[in-house]
Amino acid sequence: MGLSDLLEYENIVIQCHDNPDADSLGAGFALYRYFKSKRKSVRLCYGGENEISQPSLLVMIKELGIPIEYLKSSPSNGLLVTVDFQYGTTGNTMWDCENAAVIDHHDFKYLHEKVHYRKINNKFGSCCTVVWSLLSDEGIEKELTPPASTGLYYGLYTDTAGFSQISYPVDRDMRDILDFDKDIFLKLINTDMSAENQQILDEAVKNYYFDEKNKTAVSMVKSCDNDLLGIVGDYLLNTENINVSVAYGTKAGGCKLSVRSKTNEVRADDLAQFICEGAGSGGGQRTKAGGFLSEYLFDDEKSEDYNSYIINKINEYYCCYKIIYADTYKADLSTMTKYVKRKVNIGAVRLSDFLRTGTPVIVRTLEGDLECISADDLYIMVGIDGEVYPIREKKFLATYEFTEGEPEYECEYEPTIHNTLTGEAYPISEYVKTCCAKGTSYIYAKQVNENIKVFTQWDNEKYLCGASGDFLAVREDDTSDVYMIQEDIFYRSYERSL
Repeated sequence: MGLSDLLEYENIVIQCHDNPDADSLGAGFALYRYFKSKRKSVRLCYGGENEISQPSLLVMIKELGIPIEYLKSSPSNGLLVTVDFQYGTTGNTMWDCENAAVIDHHDFKYLHEKVHYRKINNKFGSCCTVVWSLLSDEGIEKELTPPASTGLYYGLYTDTAGFSQISYPVDRDMRDILDFDKDIFLKLINTDMSAENQQILDEAVKNYYFDEKNKTAVSMVKSCDNDLLGIVGDYLLNTENINVSVAYGTKAGGCKLSVRSKTNEVRADDLAQFICEGAGSGGGQRTKAGGFLSEYLFDDEKSEDYNSYIINKINEYYCCYKIIYADTYKADLSTMTKYVKRKVNIGAVRLSDFLRTGTPVIVRTLEGDLECISADDLYIMVGIDGEVYPIREKKFLATYEFTEGEPEYECEYEPTIHNTLTGEAYPISEYVKTCCAKGTSYIYAKQVNENIKVFTQWDNEKYLCGASGDFLAVREDDTSDVYMIQEDIFYRSYERSL
């Protein structure tokens, strides 16, 4: 189902959650503009005990012309669309309605009997992204007005701590594609440093736990505002001898984290995911990330519990990884087994077929962004799970051959290649060619029983992560080509050499 399925209703009320934030306002406003363009009678409203008072939100409403209404009682409607929360859940005003629709990016809670339409994707960093993806499905995302685009952009920005917590590629796509008003956006992000927030900031950066051995700082912030958490994390990172910072603040339902790193050996997104694994969710980018810990996993003394839990998880993280640098690693082949690549149809893209040599590109995938420079001899391989990796033509021709048929890879998000000079995007499916292994591509590999970070010969600043059970591998013809292969992918891609 898409947004067009809701056009059967003539009267529509869009409800932001109580105490709306920028994400709820931006998502609701874009929906409002969509239904208005379809000549529907539509209202954008919110309830609760308090009216909006946060300075940046008041500026957002004024500058973008958001027609938001504060209501004390249920409005009459043909359809009620809840944005950034789910109809019938606790913590928000529940207005009476005949039919309800839910558009949200939080975990699915339960389906109220009045909800006949829902679009919930908890992998997205913001509800604005959910709305943008719905507009994209309708083919009208490029028709968004600058005010609507700016609202969506600012909503994603605030809900992902300045884009630092983005982990899903659709969030990055929206961020890169939206044509927003830069002057208004800058005005919004520079509005909220009140005297109260300045006091909170000062206290947080003066009192923090410091792990001298691992050069890591942890600070409790008396606010869970994403911007403040990020500012504290950035400030600590600029302090001498601090390479990694974690700022956290409590809120209803749990604890929010902001993670920063300036060392190549710790990715902020890895650390955020490690801290939150099994207790919430985390993700982001190499240098900036964030996460959330659910209160249901902690006792009543939550503040103390959060602090101890975070510090213990950080200590555990530093103890459980082995680091390998490909340029200095000497593989002990006597402990490894020889394997040959299976003859499975996969994909290959030669960048110079559609990009000028020397063009910087980002290959966007579900696992993250791969950065490289287009060259005449550079190919991008697409494996059976949609994983991508670069390979030079000499190695490609020694390992693979082009063949008939379609590549057999499957992936949740189709990788795209982005020209970083022009912003133009190229879906891999439009340029990929089918190839398979010749049967002469051999590797040595062993299954590991520890977590490993590998800095490959392709990039000595970014590492590949492998978990216990995955395979450490080197090419037979180049043992300096060291990399990790996930266990499930390994067994589908390789077989023992006879």
